[in-house]
Amino acid sequence: MIVEPLKFGVQCSTFKPSHLQTFPPSNLPTFPPSNLPTFPPPNLPTFPPSHLQTFPPSHLQTFPPSHLMSLTLEIITPDEKVLSTEADQVVLPTESGEIGILPGHVPLVTKVKAGELKVLKGGNTEYIAVDHGFAKVLGNTISVLTEAAIDVAEIDLSAVEAAQASAEQALKDAEAEGIDPYEVERLEKNVQFLIAQKLSKGRRR
Repeated sequence: MIVEPLKFGVQCSTFKPSHLQTFPPSNLPTFPPSNLPTFPPPNLPTFPPSHLQTFPPSHLQTFPPSHLMSLTLEIITPDEKVLSTEADQVVLPTESGEIGILPGHVPLVTKVKAGELKVLKGGNTEYIAVDHGFAKVLGNTISVLTEAAIDVAEIDLSAVEAAQASAEQALKDAEAEGIDPYEVERLEKNVQFLIAQKLSKGRRR
């Protein structure tokens, strides 16, 4: 007896291309453009130019250029306000040298030494001899606090020279006698201020 071996496998069905279901293009649904929904432009509000708010140039806030602004200078001593005036520029004598102040300068506090303060305005220059003190610059205002100040034009040179000789002698006597150092310092500053007056007056003669 002959036994045939068992055959294992999967029988697959085959389909010829003719068995595939096809649809001709004419059977596909089509929509003509006229059937597409359309939307009209939105009704946006419009405003004619006459409804726009306008501001003439006169309503705009303007600031003049810094070269058109001016400074306010105040010189104050323990006794009185010696000077209050407008200026285009002020030159201060300080311990680190002369400092020129123009409108729009940054805030500043500095020591003033005995010397010549210059006030420039309209092409002219006024000279003020000032003693030791302090100067404050805030905005366009300069405040000078000093022990003494005098317009160079009012200085009497002969009187200053006589006062200088007297002050120098008083200083020598004070140093020889060993008196209070604060008094010596006061006398030294007095001499320095007199010298500053003398030099300033000498340059303007």
